Amino acid sequence: MPSGFVIRKNQYYDSVFLMGISKRISDVSGVQQNAVLMGSETNKGLLADIGIHDAQIDSAQPNDLIVVVIADTSQTVNDVLGKLDEYLLGGVQVANTSNPHSFEDGLAQKPHANLVVISVPGEYAAREARKASKRD
Repeated sequence: MPSGFVIRKNQYYDSVFLMGISKRISDVSGVQQNAVLMGSETNKGLLADIGIHDAQIDSAQPNDLIVVVIADTSQTVNDVLGKLDEYLLGGVQVANTSNPHSFEDGLAQKPHANLVVISVPGEYAAREARKASKRD
């Protein structure tokens, strides 16, 4: 069965967001299986388990987005991967969003906030949680 993949270097997304993108891709006629995930070692192992092997995937880093499509035809694979930006942008809420890139940016925007949502690769989550818990 035809398959293909795209790797986006340093394009990190939260796993819940990626599950939504995967669902949208799985709804495309002719798509048999897909994976939309970050390049962690665990996730690369999951790809190997479904028969997806490639040196580029092996060298992907935890901050790299990997999208794999297995479909009935090569045309379907190419069509889905060609529309990746559309899928990614379609999953983003546009209204009323802020886009802080660090804990400090978020705190500057909302100085009285009493809740923090941490969405970073797992290896950095504890560090960010410690920073947040040390704030008054």
